[in-house]
Amino acid sequence: MPTPQGDIVADVDGVPLALLSWVEGEELGRTANDQRLIGRTLGRVHEALRDVSVAPVERFHWVDAQAAHLAVRSWVQPSYLASRTVTRAEVEHGLPTMLRFRWAAQADYFARRLTAGDLTGITSSADNEKGLADARQWLARWSA
Repeated sequence: MPTPQGDIVADVDGVPLALLSWVEGEELGRTANDQRLIGRTLGRVHEALRDVSVAPVERFHWVDAQAAHLAVRSWVQPSYLASRTVTRAEVEHGLPTMLRFRWAAQADYFARRLTAGDLTGITSSADNEKGLADARQWLARWSA
């Protein structure tokens, strides 16, 4: 829905906001076929926008299993690699896969913060260590 000025996006305290109109129809997501359709559609959107950049947004680094910062502790990279890639069967049963990826991404995030000495939003490196330890615990649980 356009703003009263005709813009499709409004700036609200420095945050872009768009309002979508209601689309009549059936709710998606209740069946496996719906979920496959949503996944395929989202995949096509990601493919179409792969090379699109929006300034000043930082592009997600995607996870690089060979990144040097994963050597921050001896267990990080092996656990990270054990989180595996996504197979078709895992797509069909996506929650465990997403959770493994989520904890692998957390290991990546806190390993990066520890090696860079990044204390943004925290009081000490102990908070980064806790985030890395939480990732280790959950990766071990989801990789078993």
